[in-house]
Amino acid sequence: MTKMKKTLSALFAVLALICLFGCQQSQAKKETPKELSQEEIIDKGLQAFEHLKDSEIKIEVSSKREYKEGVDVKDKHFNRDVTFEGTFELKPLRVRGVLTGYKFPEERYYSTGIEYVKNSKGEWENRATTHRINEKPVGVKPEAIRYFQTQKDKFKVSDQDDNYVLTFETTDVKNILEPNQNMLLGAVNFVAFRYSKNGQGSYQVNLLVSKDNFTPMAVTYVCKFDNERATENLTSKVKFSKQNSGLRVEVPDEFVESGEQ
Repeated sequence: MTKMKKTLSALFAVLALICLFGCQQSQAKKETPKELSQEEIIDKGLQAFEHLKDSEIKIEVSSKREYKEGVDVKDKHFNRDVTFEGTFELKPLRVRGVLTGYKFPEERYYSTGIEYVKNSKGEWENRATTHRINEKPVGVKPEAIRYFQTQKDKFKVSDQDDNYVLTFETTDVKNILEPNQNMLLGAVNFVAFRYSKNGQGSYQVNLLVSKDNFTPMAVTYVCKFDNERATENLTSKVKFSKQNSGLRVEVPDEFVESGEQ
């Protein structure tokens, strides 16, 4: 009888361990997130950028231009590094922040069709020009995201720490880069980098989204262009913070009073 009790006790102990192991395995399966395909990551990542409505933003831009022999310019080598830090909202479109890297820091305010810079007297001056009127420093333009959504098959996905990186590249200057450069670069182009049809170039954009909840984290651009006049390289790094937290851009008093917001 004692021997039988010991045998039953051992059997119950084994059964208990089996049940415990089974429960742990079941719980682990529940906690393990479904592994997403590359297509699903691209879809979710682009949707996250499409739904980015407001954020604090930092944009760092570096431009290097080397003029060719025989080109009549004073400086054959042109380098420019600028940084913009501010806040934006997209509905309505408003951006305000400070640009550094030129002779003096410049406070800037943007709205639809508006680009104002505060001068040394503390007065706002209209700096909008025809070719730059739609260039607003929001990191990546909504219309660019809509374009990328038509090019999903050309994206590649990689990992960077806790982020997915969605990468799009092209060297089609004639059909993509030159006619669409305002859309593709207008959210970061403080240095008048331009593609033209009479040359060769490349464009790479990397969109970073968090793996846990697909929050837009950053954007990087790497652009190159070469023609008979010069070779130019542009890199830009964008970082977002306080994304979709209901931020509102403070409209300067002058524009509130005039109704031009």
